[in-house]
Amino acid sequence: MEVSLIPQDTIKIKGKHSVVLVNPVLLKNKTTANAVLLLRKHPEFHANNIIESQPLRIEGPGEYEIGGIKITGVKASDGFYYIIHVDSLDILTGTSSSLSQTKDTPKECQIIILMSDSAISQSHLAALDANAIIFYGAHAAENLKSLGKEETTSNKYTFTPDNLPAETQFLSLG
Repeated sequence: MEVSLIPQDTIKIKGKHSVVLVNPVLLKNKTTANAVLLLRKHPEFHANNIIESQPLRIEGPGEYEIGGIKITGVKASDGFYYIIHVDSLDILTGTSSSLSQTKDTPKECQIIILMSDSAISQSHLAALDANAIIFYGAHAAENLKSLGKEETTSNKYTFTPDNLPAETQFLSLG
């Protein structure tokens, strides 16, 4: 499973059989995807303008499945977060503001991908038992610095169940 940042703060999660785009509301270049996850309501966003195929648009709570990827949407205070099961890995993706205001976040996701729209407290991150926590967005460097971590930035990370770090690794997409 591959996680990459494509222009305009869009996350691309590529599994063996499907591709999911997270929050492509500012995306300008055409691409392909099986599903689009929106972290907040965006009624003006039209996936067909930028995505060549007819993707499943997910904008809210519920359970979905497409191309072997299972997605659970959960309502948060100011938007949504999603739990994505792809290639035997569980990924949580959302915004740092939504996650910091949510009391019932899942405890067992191997990978967490957060759009850093605000600073997030160490206590919220400590409650999440993850092998990798990936930040991107305006406050990514600030969140890493508050954790006392050096910024390790890449445009792409690849994970399999066999190559997950033993201890929590903090990363940045940029």
